[in-house]
Amino acid sequence: MDESRRKCTSPASEQGSLCEKWLTGTAAGFVVVALIAFVVGDRVISARAAARQTMCAGSRLFEKAFFLRNYCHAEGRLPPAILQDGPDGPPYSWRIVAYRYGAPDTYDAYDRSSAWDSEKNTTLRFKESGGRGSFACPADKAARSGALTSYVAVVGKNTLWPGRTGRKIPKLTPEIMDTIVLIEIPDSDIPWTEPRDLTLEEAVALFRDEKREGPRRHPEGLNYITLGGQYGSFRSIRTVEKFVDMLCVPE
Repeated sequence: MDESRRKCTSPASEQGSLCEKWLTGTAAGFVVVALIAFVVGDRVISARAAARQTMCAGSRLFEKAFFLRNYCHAEGRLPPAILQDGPDGPPYSWRIVAYRYGAPDTYDAYDRSSAWDSEKNTTLRFKESGGRGSFACPADKAARSGALTSYVAVVGKNTLWPGRTGRKIPKLTPEIMDTIVLIEIPDSDIPWTEPRDLTLEEAVALFRDEKREGPRRHPEGLNYITLGGQYGSFRSIRTVEKFVDMLCVPE
């Protein structure tokens, strides 16, 4: 893909439905990556640190993207960042509905008629925080113990997450495949059940802090995953303009 900034305009060519093809073939790539350490130039990261970063990006983050892929396949669009059952229903997070298409028992256990921080839903929050489908990075002890999410959507008019409206998935193009769908955050204060994520402005500030202060969790920095199922680190993105560009979807 051209390193110059993409324009948010409709692509001229189409390659088929993303909901039918998204993540095809990426599982094999994950198996290969999971078996090796990250290598950057002539600097080899320790096997333990590489394993933690791979577990975060290639397992936990990849799994959440796969849940979203299943939602997309069933619904023809991504879920809204914030959902609500009826005009009087309490709001709940896309993370809840993502479980419907990856861990339905957890989805069924969540009480959508009660607030996300009700007693019943708080019990579920801590019960599931250490499970296979946890939203906490394996290297984030505070998120694991506090039942917080390490992975968030970036909410904005031109991102994949407009807010309370689900983004209808356009046709599959290289530009769409390269669009970031989820990012990792450090020092999370967001319970995984809470309908709260980052705004585009907050994500940009996080990216700048990571570039300025250096990696705070993984040797290669915080992770992201694209709509095509490809994951990488903030370190691999050279500029804030490129980061914003990767969060932007064609109109």
